[in-house]
Amino acid sequence: MKKYDEAVQYLYGIPKFTGKTTPQNTKKILELLGHPEQGLKIFHVAGSNGKGSVCAFIDSILREAGFHVGLFTSPHLIKPNERIKIDGMNVSDDVFLSAFNRVYDTIHNQNEKTIIHPSFFEFIFLMALLIFKEYNLTYVILEVGLGGRLDTTNFITGQIVSVITSLSLEHTEILGDTIEQIAMEKAGIIKDNVPVVYDSTDKRASGIIKETAGKHNCEACSISAENINLIKKHNYSVDFSLNCMYYDNACFTVNFPALYQTVNASLAICAVTMAAKKYKDFACITQEHLREGIRKAHWEGRMEHIKLSGIKSDIYLDGAHNVSGIESFVKTVNAAGQNGDKYLVFGVVKEKDYRHMIKLLLNDISWKHIYVAGLDTKRTADEENIAHIFEAEGALDVSAYESAVEAFDAALKNLKDSDSLYVAGSLYLIGEIKGYIEKYKN
Repeated sequence: MKKYDEAVQYLYGIPKFTGKTTPQNTKKILELLGHPEQGLKIFHVAGSNGKGSVCAFIDSILREAGFHVGLFTSPHLIKPNERIKIDGMNVSDDVFLSAFNRVYDTIHNQNEKTIIHPSFFEFIFLMALLIFKEYNLTYVILEVGLGGRLDTTNFITGQIVSVITSLSLEHTEILGDTIEQIAMEKAGIIKDNVPVVYDSTDKRASGIIKETAGKHNCEACSISAENINLIKKHNYSVDFSLNCMYYDNACFTVNFPALYQTVNASLAICAVTMAAKKYKDFACITQEHLREGIRKAHWEGRMEHIKLSGIKSDIYLDGAHNVSGIESFVKTVNAAGQNGDKYLVFGVVKEKDYRHMIKLLLNDISWKHIYVAGLDTKRTADEENIAHIFEAEGALDVSAYESAVEAFDAALKNLKDSDSLYVAGSLYLIGEIKGYIEKYKN
């Protein structure tokens, strides 16, 4: 029996992903846990960018319609509890710890030759299933951890809709070094006769997903920016209409300033609509539930608008952690239309294509000052090196700081009321700043 802090430290000591896990190993642990996965009806979400946002939109719609919903996502920003939500709320430390101890005891009471120790991600996923069962939940939303085909979330059944968000080159050492290979891995979540909604922006990926859906006899709905008409861009929200196989210019509002969230919202809308078409459980969901669910949805760290006491400047946090994420981030910043100067706090992990990310950041935006932050992880890219690359690419005012908090504090001191501060890059960066802001508010 461990305490909460001990449990968290134990989890952090487990490798994030391992190559040893097999479906048979996961099924053996689930059997020992009493099969907590049985009876679940699952919205299953894979992709490179936007997975968490799509999950949050689906979750908000279902809760708006009166459903009790479980949500499993990754990564977390501050506490691992964030990965498991019940009806929109993070599980408590006590609930988290109880599930941890059950999984821990089950693993350690077995012969090690019988069970392979699960990875960090798998361990928390098993905890989530136990918690969902404890709360007697039927409807859950699962975000894929890595890839799709071999992901732990794909080893269980019960999917009612599969969603695949936008794809980009990521984890190429595991998933493959072409969009087509990555699309094959992501499309691995597609099940026989289970409806599929997917982002069709990249035609290479789109073709493979469509073909896979056809092989599994799945009804498929594709969404891209071409299906969306921008009605009005506000400072902190976007009004848009959706035109696709289910909607003829129906109007919605996302409470995010990011244009890319209109696509994520549309994927969620179509996922719920497909579920309602096939399963009578969801026949009660109305257009008003969809509109209000989308409008009320919130997802931290994705072009999240922050207001701090005593500071009138707008502050945005965006976990644009790869090239395609930065591309979307730059489009959003350019569409913002603020009158004052723009400041950037940037931090990234070393395995990302940060040279390309930096070129994109400097291509269309005139930054008043760029603050490069080191991150509190062994994976951090060296802040001095990143600052030198910014300067080599033409940035005029760049400074480097050992920590995210130091960089953020330095930026705050220079802001004028009409200015905007953007914190973008690794989710490690966003998490550190979120934690600091929480202390700042208190």
